[in-house]
Amino acid sequence: MSFKSLTRAVVDFTKANYRRFLADLLIAGLAAGVTGLWGAFSENRELKTCQDERTALLRENTRAQSVQDSIHYAGIIARKNDTISRKDEQIRNFHLRAARDSIYQQSLLRSIQELNRYAKTGQLSGLRK
Repeated sequence: MSFKSLTRAVVDFTKANYRRFLADLLIAGLAAGVTGLWGAFSENRELKTCQDERTALLRENTRAQSVQDSIHYAGIIARKNDTISRKDEQIRNFHLRAARDSIYQQSLLRSIQELNRYAKTGQLSGLRK
């Protein structure tokens, strides 16, 4: 059977049964339309559900990340505060040592001055006879 004869057979069938052919086309068109609408509706609903789930997961992930970050940075801040406290203690110790050394140096200087004075004059200025 050639293409020309096949085409002729389809045209003859359509002319003889055009009402049935139109009814089949109408049913096929309606079925395709209903299927397309249902698919679009269910796809939109499914898409919205997926987007809602994604939004909820992102919110949960953000919340968990913020808790994790706050714990992490609280530890860093605590270590820095500890370092600052130790450095403050060192500074206080240096100030105390400097004050002690200053007092010691002044006392030593006075002693040397007194010895020099005694060596020159033969008298101690701070002692009463």
